[in-house]
Amino acid sequence: MHDLLFRYQDTWAPLKEAGPFFLSLADSAGLSKPAVLTCLESPEILQAVQADAEGAARSGAGSTPTFYIEGGLLEGAVPLSVFRKVLDSVYAVKTGGKAVRR
Repeated sequence: MHDLLFRYQDTWAPLKEAGPFFLSLADSAGLSKPAVLTCLESPEILQAVQADAEGAARSGAGSTPTFYIEGGLLEGAVPLSVFRKVLDSVYAVKTGGKAVRR
């Protein structure tokens, strides 16, 4: 379901009520529609999703994916080379500039 939600995010994100669309994905995800409906109607699940979204917004995340690395944000589907540069820089700072071994 996770993969389907991301694949169709441009379809469901602008909807005022995305629940029916999510329910339509249940078969493709191999999930039972009653189980998905129970999840969609659960106040606890709604509260958890809202709290997660609010926390991300407070932290400055404005897109998916967003990665928190040593107090900074790395947003978007960036190439591995960018992650390497960022993580190598963090490693160098934490180890006093020692080289990264690969």
